[in-house]
Amino acid sequence: MSIKTTIDLDRNLVTQETSDELTTEEILSAFEQLYLNPEFQPSMSILTLVTPGSTASINSEAINQLVNLMRKYADKRGGGRSAVVAADASDYGLSHVVEFLLKDELRDVKVFNNIDDAMTWLNL
Repeated sequence: MSIKTTIDLDRNLVTQETSDELTTEEILSAFEQLYLNPEFQPSMSILTLVTPGSTASINSEAINQLVNLMRKYADKRGGGRSAVVAADASDYGLSHVVEFLLKDELRDVKVFNNIDDAMTWLNL
């Protein structure tokens, strides 16, 4: 899988790191597995680190599927913030589209182009 998920119970933090070019199925599966993981708590912060070029094959249908999945599990997010770090311009733009589409349901999701700003926003 091209998305590695780590749950740090001590820091109340989930870290997701991408590698390689992602498929729609990998993205959807990673989020679904996270939300169904018994160690995952709604108050946890989520830090997603997007490797440059990871989202190159993601199209509008994939974005729609991801947004719908995140809406489905919106009740699993209570109090935790989510930060996406995408330094590459195209990955940043695509992540920002998802952020915009979810702004009403998931207000605590923000996209950053560097990890320092993301960590500050997550209060870590």
